[in-house]
Amino acid sequence: MKRSYFRGAAAALLAATLALSAVPSQALAQVTYAAATRDVPTWTVDGTSYDSEDAANAAADAKRPTVISTTSQADVWKTSDGQEFGSEAEAQDHVSSSAAWDDSITGEVIVFSDGHVCLTSADAAAYTKQQLSLGNNVSYSIKGVTNQAVHNAKPWAQSIETWMTYIATLDGTTPLQTFDTMEEAQVWCEARQHRVTSSQQTVTTWKTSDGQEFASETEAQDHCAEAALVDPVTTSVTKYYASKDGVEHAFDTAEERDAWADANGPSVQKLSRTVTDWDTTATDYFGAQTFSDEEAAKAFVASHTWKVQSFEYYRCRDCGEEFDDELDMAKHLQDTGHSGYNKLWSYTAYCSQASGKSRSFDDEDEANAYAASQTPTYHPVQRDVAYWRTSDGLEFSYEADANYHLSQMGAPRRYEATHDVVSWRTSDGKTFDSQADAENHAEEITPSYSSSQSTRTVWGTDADDQTFPTEQEAYKHAASLSPYAIGQRKQRVVWKTSDGQTFDSEEAAKAHGQTLYLTVSKGSRDVVTWHCAGKRFSTKAEAETYSRSLVPVVAGSRKESGWVTSDGKWFATEGEAAAWAQEQNSKGEWRHDSRGWWFASAAGGYPAGCWDEIGGEWYLFDGSGYMLTGWQIAGGRWYWLGTDGAMKTGWQRVNGSWYWLGGLGDGAMATGWAQIDGTWYLLGGSGAMKTGWQKVNGVWYWFDGSGAMATGWQKVGGSWYLLSGSGAMLTGWQQVDGTWYFLDASGAMAHDRWVGDYYVTSSGAMATNRWIDGRWWVGADGKWVG
Repeated sequence: MKRSYFRGAAAALLAATLALSAVPSQALAQVTYAAATRDVPTWTVDGTSYDSEDAANAAADAKRPTVISTTSQADVWKTSDGQEFGSEAEAQDHVSSSAAWDDSITGEVIVFSDGHVCLTSADAAAYTKQQLSLGNNVSYSIKGVTNQAVHNAKPWAQSIETWMTYIATLDGTTPLQTFDTMEEAQVWCEARQHRVTSSQQTVTTWKTSDGQEFASETEAQDHCAEAALVDPVTTSVTKYYASKDGVEHAFDTAEERDAWADANGPSVQKLSRTVTDWDTTATDYFGAQTFSDEEAAKAFVASHTWKVQSFEYYRCRDCGEEFDDELDMAKHLQDTGHSGYNKLWSYTAYCSQASGKSRSFDDEDEANAYAASQTPTYHPVQRDVAYWRTSDGLEFSYEADANYHLSQMGAPRRYEATHDVVSWRTSDGKTFDSQADAENHAEEITPSYSSSQSTRTVWGTDADDQTFPTEQEAYKHAASLSPYAIGQRKQRVVWKTSDGQTFDSEEAAKAHGQTLYLTVSKGSRDVVTWHCAGKRFSTKAEAETYSRSLVPVVAGSRKESGWVTSDGKWFATEGEAAAWAQEQNSKGEWRHDSRGWWFASAAGGYPAGCWDEIGGEWYLFDGSGYMLTGWQIAGGRWYWLGTDGAMKTGWQRVNGSWYWLGGLGDGAMATGWAQIDGTWYLLGGSGAMKTGWQKVNGVWYWFDGSGAMATGWQKVGGSWYLLSGSGAMLTGWQQVDGTWYFLDASGAMAHDRWVGDYYVTSSGAMATNRWIDGRWWVGADGKWVG
């Protein structure tokens, strides 16, 4: 007997969810399990034991002395290029190594408080702006000097974006042209513009007596011949019926039918009552909700309240780098020698019910205002709800339920039906009930024709020999041949120094900056130290190491209760031990006798009256231990066991019909609507897959040969049908991609005929702004206007 072997998440889920007990019969319990104890390592902190070293360390951390930092001032020497030194000698050495030449100045210079010197007011303004962007407040004074050597500070470099490129194209028919300015692109386009000129020409036309005009005599003759034709057309007529005691009565209107039905049985009346709902306001992260109960609306608003949480962060005054931790900020100052930092705050508005959505703000008032705007409010909304009251005083939520109640009282059954009738339509659009009447009318309207000459103005382009009846069409054609200019941004990165010069590379900008002198100024900076339990440390790591040494973690052991199987396996729960014993007992071989197949366990027993997993497949055994096949019901659910006895999942074809068995490996037969791999299918009460037209809860759906539910336009039996996104068949007027279509009561798309005052073409689209059969004009809204 062949077997396929696999294991996976589906089999594990099945083992947990099968309705029948998966516990082996008493004959299978060869591997046993019993309660037991064992030593488990523990870690103790101040007399409290923990099961893991991490938990013990966490508890020790909570008991250790805290590490705090203090800040003190230290003298430093800072050069004008932003570097710091511990002594003036080191700073001067750096200046000497950077210097290249002296500037001897006679006149006025601008001297800044940090030692920077500028020769022009433009340079001074640029340097002030640069220092403010770094958070440095600098002042300056104007000093007169005579032949004095000036040591200017190194300039800074920044990247900027420049240039615009313009493109001219002939609608993709010629290679693209590029220009540095829009003016050049426009000149190129103007040279290739195509002109529109008008001219007059004499044309001969043939006009028929019914007002039509044709370019040739043959067309006019054909029209006259066709105008007298009478073609039968099929139209649909709706009749309204009521039946009582098996006798049907037909009526032309629903009102006549209803009046007769009311006079011959109980009646139903449509009424409405006002109910109050509770609507919430919509926000950015979730839409408005409607509740029938005020408490539910209030609970929803309470659970979606936004809150504001503040966070501290720290920004270096010199370089602007930001840190979330103050100690990290202090370490950065140590490593770089920068002068100090500013303590700032950010605010985050969040809502736990909005899928983790949040928004950050630098201002607390803005954060609170946003949180208030995102917390919904609720308010009462009244609406009218229709209900139906029968003449015996009962009320129903649906008209169908009321009519069904009437039918149980012997009320007439009301319905409507559509059938086709044949009529005759003449070329002018009139219809007649008999062919003779149509032919008589056709003889009266048969047109004659005559020729005439007229002069008309046409427009042509200089690019080709085409002419157009209107100037707009000619200009449209010329525009399709003429180029146009569009702008496209192109970025170029350059480096600009503080003295106004630009360079194509950062290296060139830095080389220029190194040709100028640096100045030295004395300042101070904050020095951070760490303290723990009265001791002082130069680094945070040293202080934390000392803190951890004050609260030791002591290792030990404790007794743990669990379950151990007869083959020496340890489990924390009885369920795990039982599952292991069952798996071991399922090992063995298949055997066959006159009654059927059964499984002999390697441990000496066999499964009976249960499900059992063997070789990665699930099998169902009767009370005597024999394997079952075919359709079987277990725990109130149907399962299909193939001829090999293995439980089947997924799509399975049985006796010519398709069935869906589970989808997550539970194998149970599905019924009703089922979404499989993103596609909807309809499974009958027997589980069999449905195809073709199916009516569900009064709505028609179409399922193709594979059983998949169709949406959108579908051609069925030679007619087109429109199915909504939910698969429901649509009727009446429907707008698709801006075009109107008419679907009759059967759902079939109408075409090549009038629907009231509207005409639908061969594609089904409603005609607009055009003549129909040369006689009837329909406007922009599609309605016949004359």
